Amino acid sequence: MVEKKNFSTYDEIAANLLKEIKPGIRVAVIGSQSFHSHISRSICEAAGRELANIENLVLLTGGLSGIGETLGRSFWMARKNQGRSPLVYHILPEGSEAWDYGLTLFGGFSMSDRRSILARMASLYLLIEGGPGAEQEAHRAIANGGRIIPVGSTGGFAEKLYQSVRCPPNIDPKIWNLLGSVETSAPEVAGAIAGVVKIIFPEAV
Repeated sequence: MVEKKNFSTYDEIAANLLKEIKPGIRVAVIGSQSFHSHISRSICEAAGRELANIENLVLLTGGLSGIGETLGRSFWMARKNQGRSPLVYHILPEGSEAWDYGLTLFGGFSMSDRRSILARMASLYLLIEGGPGAEQEAHRAIANGGRIIPVGSTGGFAEKLYQSVRCPPNIDPKIWNLLGSVETSAPEVAGAIAGVVKIIFPEAV
C-alpha cells in the first residue's frame, strides 16, 4: 500500500499519484458498479484479455466493483498468466480499503474527489455502461484533455455518448461501428477496443 498524502488541488494529487505508476500508455476503465446489459460482463472479461496483450499499457480503475473490477481482474490475470507485470492501479479516496489485486492508490476524501483525480490521470478512458457517476467522470476526463471510447452496445451513458459523437477521423468506421452494435459478440467488441487503442497510440505494441 502506498503512503497516503494530502495536497490542496486535484492536479497536485493526480501528479503525485502518477509518480507511483510505472510509465506507459495509461488507459482508465469507468462504468457501472453492477451489470445491466447481458453482454457487459463478457465484454469486460474479453477486453481485459485483449488489452493485456498491449505490452506498454497501464490500466487504471476507479476502485469499484462491477465494470472496473471485472475488466481489471481479467487484465491482471492475463498478465499474470503471461508471466508479466500486471500494471493495474486502483484510485480510491483516503480511508478506503485496498483491493486484493493490483496496487491501490489513495487521493481525495470522497468519490467525487476520486472522479476528479482519476479524470486527470489517463489519456484514454474506456466507458462501459455507466450511470450519473460515470457520466460525471467522463465529462471531467474530457475537460482535462482525455479521450473516451464509449462501448455503446452496453447501454447506459456509454450508449448515450456513443450516439452523440461521430467516429473520430483517424478510426476505421468498421471498427467504431463494432462498439455500438448490439449484434457484435464480446470478443469482437474487445478486439475493436484494442484496435482503437492501437490506432490512437501508434507506439502501442
